[in-house]
Amino acid sequence: ISLQWDPKTEVVAMYNFHGNSNDDLQFRKGEILTIIKATRDPMWYFAKHPSGKEGMIPKNYAKQRGSVQLNAMP
Repeated sequence: ISLQWDPKTEVVAMYNFHGNSNDDLQFRKGEILTIIKATRDPMWYFAKHPSGKEGMIPKNYAKQRGSVQLNAMP
């Protein structure tokens, strides 16, 4: 079961994403994006890039920042 990301959640890009439409937010692997809001499609989110640009991102191209470290803690 996949958890939904709340607004202001920081996510890390796992892949480069060039976008398919003007609504998509382009990003590179390793960049930190901030979730603005969920969309009607659970696999897409509206997010903000550090440059200030905003747009749609596919959920499967990113992971929640810090989640890996939390799972690794004893």
